[in-house]
Amino acid sequence: MTPVPSVIPPNESQRLAAVKRYDILDTPPDKTFDRITYLAAQILQVPIALVNIVDYDRIWFKSCWGLEGVEQIERDPGLCASVILQDEAWIVTDASTDPRTQTNPLVTGEFGLRFYLGIPLKTKDSFNLGTLCVVDQKPRQVVEEKVKMLQELAAIVVDELELRLATRQVVQSKDIQLTEVERLSQLKDSFLSTISHELRAPITNMKAAIAMLKVAKTETKRNQYLQVLEQECSREAQLIDNLLNLQQLEAGNLEPQPETIELAGWLKELLRPFEARLQRRQQRLMLEIPEHLSLTTDPSILQRIVIELINNACKYSPLDATIAVTVASSMDAAAQPVIELQVKNTGVEIPPQEQQQIFAKFYRIPQGDRWQQGGTGLGLALVKQSVEALQGTIQAQSADNQVTFSVVLPHLSPRSAMPE
Repeated sequence: MTPVPSVIPPNESQRLAAVKRYDILDTPPDKTFDRITYLAAQILQVPIALVNIVDYDRIWFKSCWGLEGVEQIERDPGLCASVILQDEAWIVTDASTDPRTQTNPLVTGEFGLRFYLGIPLKTKDSFNLGTLCVVDQKPRQVVEEKVKMLQELAAIVVDELELRLATRQVVQSKDIQLTEVERLSQLKDSFLSTISHELRAPITNMKAAIAMLKVAKTETKRNQYLQVLEQECSREAQLIDNLLNLQQLEAGNLEPQPETIELAGWLKELLRPFEARLQRRQQRLMLEIPEHLSLTTDPSILQRIVIELINNACKYSPLDATIAVTVASSMDAAAQPVIELQVKNTGVEIPPQEQQQIFAKFYRIPQGDRWQQGGTGLGLALVKQSVEALQGTIQAQSADNQVTFSVVLPHLSPRSAMPE
């Protein structure tokens, strides 16, 4: 049913949203509101008093004093739809002679309405939800004092609605917080379980190597087990170091110390130690960077990012693959200068279902470590946290038998790097 246009407030869509916000429509009878309608009827000495909400196409009664068996009426011809057009009391002393009401079916019909006094239920953000009204079937006059008393009762109705809304919001907030606490607890348990496994694995291998070292009968075997010990000790030390670094980054305790770096020379020196490994694996490393390109950032954090990305590329690239490092300057969406660093390796592709997980702690691409290089599973998680510590972003893309990590870094200054 469509409301009559003449009794639709100009802010009707927002008003209906407010009605929905209070979640009062079609709720069961409530003694709190019944007491209010009882008091209203007694104050005005009338047979009928109502607390109602004006909905899209109906006037729904939350409380009815003296009107049994009626839960709602159509919005047209309800007089309450006229009350919400204003903020003041709407008074009709004799509806049969008042031009506003004399043709209304509630007046001309069997009900025979003659007296009506309606007070809008105005919310704190100025939306009239409905009315507190009193009705009689005979004309009557009303003094200003009693109108004011009815206005106070209407304010109590709104206060009660506000209180219930606030209570519901608190409960919902607590439910959300409880759900989040449970989720974080599950993540913590999962993390501790994984940490326990990851820390135990190298120790288990070291114990096995020590046991075998005790019974080794040849120098060759002893050297083999000593090499295993050395590798597992390094792996354990790296894991602990990574965990400590990650904890610092996640807690925001690592404050960048910006310096201006001439990137071309800095990167060439940083990549030089990779040459021997690349030569053994017949992999090629290409660096493309303009001369005299500089970046103001924390060099130690940037070094960790670049080394981990190159290590990752070497680890997952096959024989005869190309690893390309490209650096360029550009402008971000806010027209601020940034540096874009890309590390691209060929001969490998990350499946789409794996790409969303590669920055997760302890995540390893299944069957991806073709050189059996091993690792802690924290490298890319550290990279992401390190990039964010430098106020940058990182993305990973994989298609056409290649993988590209793209890092965008702003120029930092000592002022912007310091916490507020």
